[in-house]
Amino acid sequence: ELTRKSAESLRKLNDGITLIEQHTDENRRKVEKVLDAEIKSRKLQNKEISDSLVKTDEKLSYQIGNIQSSLTSFNHRIAEMKDLSNKPEIINLNRRLELSENAHRESELSLRTLNGRLDEVAVKQTN
Repeated sequence: ELTRKSAESLRKLNDGITLIEQHTDENRRKVEKVLDAEIKSRKLQNKEISDSLVKTDEKLSYQIGNIQSSLTSFNHRIAEMKDLSNKPEIINLNRRLELSENAHRESELSLRTLNGRLDEVAVKQTN
C-alpha cells in the first residue's frame, strides 16, 4: 500500500513537474514572440529613421551647395563693384554728383532765403 501511495505521489509529482515545464515553455514562447515582434518593430523604426536622415542629409547638401554657389556669385559681384568704384570714370561721376548735390542744397537755401524775404516784404506792405 505504501509503495502504491509513493508511486501515486511520484506520478502526481511528475505530472505537476510536466505541467510546470509545459507552462514554462508556453510562457517562454509567448515572451519570445513578443520580443521578436518588438525587435522587428524597432528595426523597421530604425530603417524609417535612417531613410529619413538620408533624405534630410541629401536635401541639406543640396541647399548648402546652393548657398555656397550664391555666396560665390555674390562675392564675385562685390569684387566687380569694387573694381568699378576705383575706375577714374566712376570717381569723376561721383565727384560731379557730389558737386551737383552741393549746388542743389545751395539753391534750396537761396530759395528759402528769398521766400523768407518775400514773406517779410508782403507783411510790411499789408501793414
